[in-house]
Order: sequence, then structure tokens, then C-alpha cells
Amino acid sequence: MDIQGDCTEHFSAVREVFADSLHSGADVGASVAIYLDGEPVVDLWGGYADQARTRPWLRDTIANVWSATKTMTALCALVLADRGELDLSAPVATYWPEFGTHGKDRIEVRHLLSHTAGLPDWNQPMTLDDLCDREKATTLLGRQTPRWLPGTASGYHRFTHGFLIGEVIRRICRQSIGTFFADQIAAPLDADFHIGLAAENDHRVSATSSPHPAPHPAANPRVAIQVGAYVTAQETGSRLLAAAVAGPKSPRKLGTTPSRQEPPRSSCRRPGGPAACSRALCSGRSGAACAIWDGLRGRGARGRRVRRPPSPSSSGARPGPMPNRPGRCRQASCAGQFLYTPHRTRALSPLPP
Repeated sequence: MDIQGDCTEHFSAVREVFADSLHSGADVGASVAIYLDGEPVVDLWGGYADQARTRPWLRDTIANVWSATKTMTALCALVLADRGELDLSAPVATYWPEFGTHGKDRIEVRHLLSHTAGLPDWNQPMTLDDLCDREKATTLLGRQTPRWLPGTASGYHRFTHGFLIGEVIRRICRQSIGTFFADQIAAPLDADFHIGLAAENDHRVSATSSPHPAPHPAANPRVAIQVGAYVTAQETGSRLLAAAVAGPKSPRKLGTTPSRQEPPRSSCRRPGGPAACSRALCSGRSGAACAIWDGLRGRGARGRRVRRPPSPSSSGARPGPMPNRPGRCRQASCAGQFLYTPHRTRALSPLPP
């Protein structure tokens, strides 16, 4: 099976692990991209985009990137804050008046970004159709009572994160978060990343089976890595990340069993899910992520930026982990990103263990 793309010599271990995953049959198809200091050092793809092995994984194959979407949703909010259109310390009800009921008047925008709002889920069962219905999902959240006092504890807002932030952005800009992201972030960065996918791109989408992440070594904060997608029986993502941070001589192989599959319904792709349902080219995902990581030093991917370098206080950073609530979020929080803590770190996506 051919492995295509480019990889610098220093990251040859990543190519070795990637090739082994495909050649061994552990993975059907995948892609991986790594940016270091804003420059691409790995951009590989190979295998097939479907379980039947009838569609080759091509350079422009895109896939659901799950909770990596939260990074981009948060970036939309930070861009508005950078422009002075959004105050992270303001009550959410300032922008979304109907939200300020049942004790939610004390929830600030920064609480939404840092998973501390106390709204990690809905108080009634939600179907897949419900999750594709922005109006219903946000209306229900607007009527709920927080599970805990906002800002006093953290809990992973697995799906609600995107609806909450997305509605604030919609109230400010009068457009969907998908449209705002496309115009204000993806286009300037030339990032092939879609929160809501147009029908003409359906043929590019791979089938996806995404396992839970396995433990891995502390990530180098200078490395922005994102495994684009996998049709997999093993944890390619953690294996590749381990190879990237362990050095070129010692690739580590880590694996877990699959736990979830993307619904094949194209109707779910149109609106997109601003918390866990967007499609991206692997290199587009990593390039957009550099707008955050390298933006902290005043530049983005290949020198492109969409916001000014923030200070920890302006981004809502907290000095340490908060008490944990449902959702298993045990990290120091900031505006849309989990911070490094001695016991655990993540690459880019705030996925729970």
C-alpha cells in the first residue's frame, strides 16, 4: 500500500508508524499532518476512504474531526473578542437574553469556553435529529438550570459546548458559526475545514471509525498535530503522536478498541456540529490550529494570523484544575483550550479520557 505525501527526515518515525498501521491492516485509511513553528513537517495519507476498500484515500479526502471542532468554535469567539465585539467576562445573557433564566444569569462567556458553565448536557433525551436542529438544541439549553454554580467546577460539555458558543456568535453576527468560520478564519488561513459541509464536497468525505484516545507522553507544545481521520481498528492517532514527541529513534505504538462511528447520513453534514461534527482536510486542521498555538507568539501557520497574541488573563486561563463534574474534565481550563498539567496533556482537541 502506497504512502503518499511529504515528511521531513526528523519525523521519519511518524512515517514508519503510519506505514505500519496501513500495511498491517490495523487501519484501512488515514492521514496525518504536523506543523512545527508554523511550518508543515509531516503531511501523509494512504489507504482507502471506505471499509470496502473501493475509494482510495486521496490528498483532498476529508473526514469528521470530532471534538477538534471545539478548537475552531472557540477560535471564532476569540476572534470576536479580539475585535471588541465580544466580552469574555460578560454574562451570556448580554448577547442571548432568553438564556438568563433559572440561575444562568451568572454564566459568563468565558464559562462556556472553559467547560465550567454547568450545562454539560441536556435535561432530556436528544436524538440525532435533535442534534442537527440548532433552534431546538439551543432553546432547550436556554430553559435549563445549571448542574453546578458556574465557574466553580468543570465538566466536559461534549455536545453543548458548540451550541452554546455558536448561539452567542449567531446573536452577535446574525450568521451561523459555520458561515462565520468559513469567512473569517478558514478563508484567510486557506484551511480546508468545514463546520457544515456543502453537498458538492460529499464525495470527498471518508467513512470514519474513531476510538477513544489512549494515554500518551507529554506533548511538545510547539507541535500542532492532528490525525485527520481513520477507518480503523487501532488508535492511530495516539501512536502517531507518541512517535512525534518521543523522537525519531523511538516510535511507540499504542492501541485501543473502536468505540464510535460517524453516522452516514449526509443530512447531518449540512448544518455541521460546532462541538463534534465538522469535516476537514488533515493539513487544513493542523494549519488552522497553528492560528492558536503559533498565534500565542504573534504569528500563525506560515505567518498567517486571525487574531492578536492573547495574554493568559484575556483568554480566560485558570491556574489549575477545578473540581471535576460529569464529563471527566480534569485539566486547567482556558478559553477553548485545555492547558498543560503535570498529569496529562492533550494535543489540540479537548477529548475526555
